[in-house]
Amino acid sequence: MDLSAIVMSWFGGVSDTLKPAVLAAATNLALYLLGFIAIIVTAILARGTALATKRTELKLQIYERLIKAHDEAADASIAASGYVSGFLTMLEVRRDLPDGVVWAPPPERFPMFQERHSRLTDALSELHGMLESWQIIDRRLDIFRMGFAVQSDAILRAHSDMTHLLIQVMPAENPASGSLFPWVTPSPDRIDALRPLVDHYAHEVHLTSAYVGDLRIEMQRLLLRGIFRGRPQRRDAPDPDQFAIRIDRHRQIRAYFLSTPFVRSDPASGLSSVHWGSIPGT
Repeated sequence: MDLSAIVMSWFGGVSDTLKPAVLAAATNLALYLLGFIAIIVTAILARGTALATKRTELKLQIYERLIKAHDEAADASIAASGYVSGFLTMLEVRRDLPDGVVWAPPPERFPMFQERHSRLTDALSELHGMLESWQIIDRRLDIFRMGFAVQSDAILRAHSDMTHLLIQVMPAENPASGSLFPWVTPSPDRIDALRPLVDHYAHEVHLTSAYVGDLRIEMQRLLLRGIFRGRPQRRDAPDPDQFAIRIDRHRQIRAYFLSTPFVRSDPASGLSSVHWGSIPGT
């Protein structure tokens, strides 16, 4: 006998005078149960909505931090490379003009360049630290951590190659008096020798700046999807010898960074021991 038959049999045995009271009690019980279920369902839905809202807020907070770090790195890149490139361009202009023209010393100073260079390296370190904290978002972002580490080393080497000559040709101030030491326009040979060194430094800085822009695009796609409809297009480098860092090509890009001398020669960096395994859908 099923449950409904049992209930009907029991209800049939109830006296006619009690049946209305039993029906009223059963109705109240059913309404109470429905109300209780509605409260539980509402609470579950509200909790899900609250979690979704909190998740969205967290995504926006992370993206806001990224934008600040991105802008700082972009500004620092322009400041560092532009400072030294502008100085060299002025030297080349003076080299190509007729002799006998009296020039005032250029305004650039080596300590000021060092400040701009340090600001750039600090900005890259900040991005590197953020990526270490954000691996939970998408572990393929680690190729950016690798890229920034490789490029930080490349910038450091280019800076080291350039500064031994740069410090000799930039005007210098006497720290005791604040006045300039005697300065003359460097010889054409020195100016010519400085050009490839400055170009190499600027190239590494600009390449790093492009990678910073690639990170911004990937974080937009990862953090802002579901909030906004649009999806920014990933970059393709116009130079066939270069590439954009894209997580949809992470295996090829990871292989490239692992082949660089910096990663191969620096086991302490931890970059060569990253375990990737299988990442579905990529």
